[in-house]
Amino acid sequence: MQIFILQSQILFIPYNSSNQTKAQYVFTVILPNRRVQLEQMEQLLTEPLFNQLQKTKKQSRHVDLYLPKFKM
Repeated sequence: MQIFILQSQILFIPYNSSNQTKAQYVFTVILPNRRVQLEQMEQLLTEPLFNQLQKTKKQSRHVDLYLPKFKM
């Protein structure tokens, strides 16, 4: 989903837990457009805006995605 106010694209990747709690998690990827500094996007991405983005998720569609392995 293209987010014009953030000048970025956002991707929500659902993850369903296999444990008994039936908890559902979403991995969120935000990719700034070229020439957009990360600091700019961080300033614009407020908690209310992020919550609104989660509520207005578009329909699902197939995308080819490559994410490198990383640790947090």
